[in-house]
Amino acid sequence: MSNKTSVADLIKHNKNCKNETSVADLLKPKKKYLYACNCILCNGEEVDPRTLKKHAKDKRLWKLNHNRKDQENAIMTSEQNLTRTNSKKRKIDDPDSFQLNNSDNEEGIPPDSFPDSFPDSFQLNEEENINTFSSNFRVPASNLDKNDDDNYENEEETDDNTDQEEENEGENIFTSPKFDSDEVFVMENLNDSLETEIILWLFKFQQRFRLTDTAIEALIKFLHIVLTRLNNSQFKKFPNSLFKAKGYLNILQPKMQLAVCNNCHKMHNVEDIVTYKKEGKVTIKNCLHEEFPDNPTPSRRNQCNNPLTVLKKRKGETIAVPRSLYPKPSICQQLSILYQRPGFENMLKPSGFQRKGNIYSDIYDGKVWKTFPFDGSTFFTPETATSHLGLLFNLDWFQPFTYTQHSTGAIYASICNLPRSERNKPENIIYLGFLPGPKEVGLERINHYLAPIVDEFLKLWKGWKVPKTYQCPGGLNIKVALIVGSSDIPATRKLFGHGFAVMKCHRCEKRSIYSGEYNKTHYGGDHNYEISTAESHKKYAHEWLQCNSKNSRDNHFKKHGVRWSELLRLPYIDPIRFAAGKLSMEQLRVAQQRMDHVELPSDIGRIPPKIAIGNDGFSNLTADQWKTFIMIYSTNILWDMLDNSDRKILGHFVRACNLLAARFITEDDLKEAQERLKDMAHLIENTYGPEFITSNIHLALHIPDCCRDYGPIYSYWLFPFERLNGYIGSYPNSNRQIEPELMKIVFKNTLADYHLTCKWTSGLLDKSLCLLMARKTVGSLALTEEREELQHFLSMRHNISTFSKIYGTETLPGQMLKPSYFKVIMPLELRNFLCEWYSILYEKEQGEILGFMDLVVNQHARLQIGAEIFGSMISSLQERNATIFAKWKAANDESIDAYPGEVQYYFEHTLRFPEGPKTHLLAYVKWYKCAPSSDIRFKHNFMRPDISNTELWRTEYYEEGCDSLLPVHRILCRATKFKYVTIGKQNYLSIIPLNRKFNL
Repeated sequence: MSNKTSVADLIKHNKNCKNETSVADLLKPKKKYLYACNCILCNGEEVDPRTLKKHAKDKRLWKLNHNRKDQENAIMTSEQNLTRTNSKKRKIDDPDSFQLNNSDNEEGIPPDSFPDSFPDSFQLNEEENINTFSSNFRVPASNLDKNDDDNYENEEETDDNTDQEEENEGENIFTSPKFDSDEVFVMENLNDSLETEIILWLFKFQQRFRLTDTAIEALIKFLHIVLTRLNNSQFKKFPNSLFKAKGYLNILQPKMQLAVCNNCHKMHNVEDIVTYKKEGKVTIKNCLHEEFPDNPTPSRRNQCNNPLTVLKKRKGETIAVPRSLYPKPSICQQLSILYQRPGFENMLKPSGFQRKGNIYSDIYDGKVWKTFPFDGSTFFTPETATSHLGLLFNLDWFQPFTYTQHSTGAIYASICNLPRSERNKPENIIYLGFLPGPKEVGLERINHYLAPIVDEFLKLWKGWKVPKTYQCPGGLNIKVALIVGSSDIPATRKLFGHGFAVMKCHRCEKRSIYSGEYNKTHYGGDHNYEISTAESHKKYAHEWLQCNSKNSRDNHFKKHGVRWSELLRLPYIDPIRFAAGKLSMEQLRVAQQRMDHVELPSDIGRIPPKIAIGNDGFSNLTADQWKTFIMIYSTNILWDMLDNSDRKILGHFVRACNLLAARFITEDDLKEAQERLKDMAHLIENTYGPEFITSNIHLALHIPDCCRDYGPIYSYWLFPFERLNGYIGSYPNSNRQIEPELMKIVFKNTLADYHLTCKWTSGLLDKSLCLLMARKTVGSLALTEEREELQHFLSMRHNISTFSKIYGTETLPGQMLKPSYFKVIMPLELRNFLCEWYSILYEKEQGEILGFMDLVVNQHARLQIGAEIFGSMISSLQERNATIFAKWKAANDESIDAYPGEVQYYFEHTLRFPEGPKTHLLAYVKWYKCAPSSDIRFKHNFMRPDISNTELWRTEYYEEGCDSLLPVHRILCRATKFKYVTIGKQNYLSIIPLNRKFNL
């Protein structure tokens, strides 16, 4: 019986064999070849072979038909030579490399999916119609002698051409067009004059209060009139228009060089489409992009043919205007401007400090920062702190118009090397691109927008020289890498090519399960999971890219849950690690009444005054408001509305949130948070069924691993970018093409901010810029250099050992704040308390201590430690910040516990010993009395009787004495109070500890 093999068998065999290709083979760099095209559009410019062939077929692109024929003949000759060379190459290949496969044929087979070698015995069936396949289908030349020496001719050239063809079959689907660079990297020095400072102040004034260009132009004209009348000789060059003011500061408008098809989102060079002519007349150019250019059936290649321009009249001439633009600022130009700012390089240096211990306080403590790029080398070191940058990038959409539905996408990047207090400020943000609306770009088409960004990051990864920096006028070689993507979950899945939430988790191999009873998918069942690997993701993504029809791509996606992402072209990218029952309305009204009794510190965001609105309540709460509600309000106001199972679910969730939302976190905290989240998931599944384990509940189990990679979530969460969206979206605009306007605005603001950092002779800006500064919010005083000091300070909070005393004279990473009262004479009662406290502390007689004591103190209303403000009762504005938790040992009964209390005031007092004075930083505190039993104190327990997220304490204070004196170093945290918790006839206070705001 003869063993015949059909072409369909060969196709099916090769498709299966391609899955065995290694990731290194799939992602290896390919060689590119360009050829001169002589059509009227290219005019001799070099293009890739596919574009050359398309232009040769398009008669509209040629003035003379014989020129087009010449190019077609040249292409045909080249293809014939390539076919002969490929045939020789196949003939000398090892015949044993091909194995027969009798599986069924499938639709949508790529034309390059045939094997590169065939056995000598293979013969085509003459009755098969080869013409039904793509013209790229190649068969071995049977009339060639296997031992012919000519078989080895041009072998190297054949490999190159084959590589080039294979590349064109996939990656160039999303290739960005070439365009001329108009980047200016070295900032020119402006004229050091009073006029320059006034104009800079005006632009900062416009930026601060978001004024329209019309308003600022009127102000410029008014100042021109005033100044020239006051001193015409001095201010005769002062501009009288906004246009001249921009020219005075060398603020040039960025050139929009990328047009985008608003149907398929393919990028085009603006110059090419606006100068397109037919028969000598400006004509609308259509998008010729094919979504599946290698599909053997031309009708299934999905050519777009969408018009790219509209024709308009300008000064009697017809011009073509792009229908949609893609404003993509230059990353290199923005980096160059940042590096020329005074102080920028100094802010980068602390990121190179080596971090030790098991405390995660910033992104520098995470595994990614310490091990990047994961090949055994170290990218972030003290020596490269100013030249190797790691970027966090974000994608989000926002509504720039008030009464019109229009979603604009923005891609930002922040520099992780900067201190946390600086990295998310608008002047330090790098703008990667503004995605045009009116709708969000869908699925894989976002790759068209990512392609030019990735091209620039590939250049920055290889190394790029900043022409000039503030500290290095001769330039500085830098390398830049994207190390974390911080977006909401749908955007993250879209950026990295992951599947939907209804399909599988994007961090592990767990797939969703469909429930017919509830008609939805869920993630119930085993909560142990196997982490996905970057290698498998890249392999499946590349296979998806080489599918040549919609059906084959959809089938591949359903099987593996992976699409292609342009970010995968970055050699270091890790798409896994880099990506991170109802209440009744009446009960909600009761909850609202209870919330009114909570006194929050002034720096904690407020929740809307009404939560019992909407169909289900809690309408339109932001993420920050949800965090506040869960961590502060939920336990107290919902506890007696829930049954025992729901109480445990809430308790585990609140505890996990308190651990994971801290600004510094230990390995033990991460382990406990992991257990709390697992327990919560098990309780939900056991109580309500596996159908209620949503993708978000499952993804929460991965948060501890994200913290191990990048540090606490404060390092990479989305709140700064949400604020930036609101900041940019609030700028006045013309309500037309908003994205190019936004790019011009941020470009102007960037240049203005740069010039404001320079030194100016007159001093006008030094005295007047303070008028434009927003009311200062609490920022971090604890930069990286203070890490060891802060870590020592934190360790003292729990130290109650008699062998290692805390005197209050230790270094404090903070300061006392106003209102302050200096050299206040101490009351007799305070002097007696201090004398007793000092005698215990220094183990001396009270009479001896009294001789060393000053009789005056410096009294303060506020204390700042790191980014946190502690208030006191002597300032009515700070009463809400006066509640604290502290661990101390009572003098009367030697008990050790964490007590809540109200700080009455902070003060400094000095003991003048013979060996030198010692100044003590103390707080005078009134301590709340304990509840009569642990059952009452830990009423809201959920695991053990003594574990609760809140504690109940009596409303009365302990008697004042020397225990009322507390070194500020022993303060554990701030707290907030929930009043009027009644048990029996007794009222209690529910004390809720607040997370510390230290940035180590």
